[in-house]
Amino acid sequence: MIKKLILLCVMSTCALANAIEATGNLQIKAEVVKPLTLTTEPLDFGIVAQGGTKTASQSGSIKVEGQAGRTVNLSFVSNGADNNLFANDISLTHVDDENQTILYKPNVTLDGSKLNSSTISLNDGSAELKVNGTVTVASDASLGKYNTDVVVRVAYN
Repeated sequence: MIKKLILLCVMSTCALANAIEATGNLQIKAEVVKPLTLTTEPLDFGIVAQGGTKTASQSGSIKVEGQAGRTVNLSFVSNGADNNLFANDISLTHVDDENQTILYKPNVTLDGSKLNSSTISLNDGSAELKVNGTVTVASDASLGKYNTDVVVRVAYN
């Protein structure tokens, strides 16, 4: 009788353990999109006099190509820091003396309007940003060449 009672207790414990189990299906998904490509054309101000300000005669460009109808996020890094879609001025550094800089005030447009968002649409599978602005040189700036690189990153949303 005791053996039967122990066996009954063990069986009901197993039944209770099974009663708290559940199963379900986990869906795993992926969407394949066209790879993103990024091409750039440089912005060159040419010759600027000490104490002068100049707007480039020809814009630089950033062209993004990818999946039509998708949106992408852009980010820009210059001089080691986020530059908030070119909303901030950027320093160009003298090639021989990193302590000498001149100031670039950017103007980035998309379809003729100033870029004001980090998200752009690839309606037809591409978008081209025009990069222009002004460079200002102090009257005591060192003579020579100045430049900087802006890292452009683009990613699907």
